[in-house]
Amino acid sequence: MFNVLIPRPHYIWWGYEVLKLLNVLLPEVTENQNDPLVLDKESFLADRPYLIEKLAMDALPRLIQVVNSDPNTYVCHGCLSVIYKIVHFSQSDKLVELLENTNISSCLDRVFTRKDNHVLILALQIVELILQKFFSDKFIKLFIEEGVYFAISHFHHLGKHLHD
Repeated sequence: MFNVLIPRPHYIWWGYEVLKLLNVLLPEVTENQNDPLVLDKESFLADRPYLIEKLAMDALPRLIQVVNSDPNTYVCHGCLSVIYKIVHFSQSDKLVELLENTNISSCLDRVFTRKDNHVLILALQIVELILQKFFSDKFIKLFIEEGVYFAISHFHHLGKHLHD
């Protein structure tokens, strides 16, 4: 591997480009199953589950690290979008351990302090997906300990008052 110093503006640009590439390479999570490109991408990943597992192992810790660094809304949303897609398409038991070891619950709790609705909704969708796919006492306990449960309760409470 080359040890090349990349000037900071170029480094940031590379980060944006890698994030955009990951978002494009992974299929959209959508109810519309008529898009042939989405179907092809899903089929490709279904036939090669080791690819999404490798991506999760390599990218997930970095994505969580970037989200924890309190980036701008665009970068935060992009990272969360890739995290959501990884969780959605992964069938690996290793993902559960990786999510626990990368402290996803703490990351999501930090996201809930942000003011952007798009980011908040995506974070809520990640929590919902994790609980649906990997329902375990460990995640419930982690979400309670890190404050995710309380943040969701707060949003639910606010939503009820808006509709009353």
